[in-house]
Amino acid sequence: MNRLYKLLLFVLLFSLASCSSFVHEDAVEKLKEYEKNSYKMKIDKLVNKLSLKTGEMVHLKIETTDDSIKVYALPVNSDLLKSQWILVLYMFEGEFPDEDFDFKIFKKKFDEILEKQ
Repeated sequence: MNRLYKLLLFVLLFSLASCSSFVHEDAVEKLKEYEKNSYKMKIDKLVNKLSLKTGEMVHLKIETTDDSIKVYALPVNSDLLKSQWILVLYMFEGEFPDEDFDFKIFKKKFDEILEKQ
């Protein structure tokens, strides 16, 4: 019985720890809105022999983790099932004051790379 309590406590603590994220839920919803639009690349991006060129139109996918935010892009004329998403922006919680997500800081970096169409 004691072992069962320890297991339940571990599962509870693990689930609480895994739910924490420096990007708050309201910001996640706002970020998901970005995925509904098309964007134009403002810079060239080369990642693992995959490239996006300045002026190329892309769709976005944004992922948040406990300590980072990643923005992936895919050319609009690509086959979603056969193409690979290219990482165009990667920010860690340490890049934000007090390690708390600030939309203005994210937007500034985002706007250096992408332009909404």
